[in-house]
Amino acid sequence: MDVASHADFVGRIHGYMEKALREAKVNTSWINPIPNTNRLSHFLDAILDRSAGKPFLELFAPFQTRIATAGIFNSLSRHC
Repeated sequence: MDVASHADFVGRIHGYMEKALREAKVNTSWINPIPNTNRLSHFLDAILDRSAGKPFLELFAPFQTRIATAGIFNSLSRHC
């Protein structure tokens, strides 16, 4: 994944996580947002960092590969 694609991916994950947190309505919501979500942003940036010594994505890739096929079939079976 090139630098631009990775930056786009990280931005999409940030957006998804903000949406998931607000829609869960545990500590924040769309009506009552917590404006400062720096801790979540720092966490996401840390685990999605591809620099040396930050191996999360490399360690996660085999797991993702292993469950991707099951996820595809699960998704298709739910729409039948």
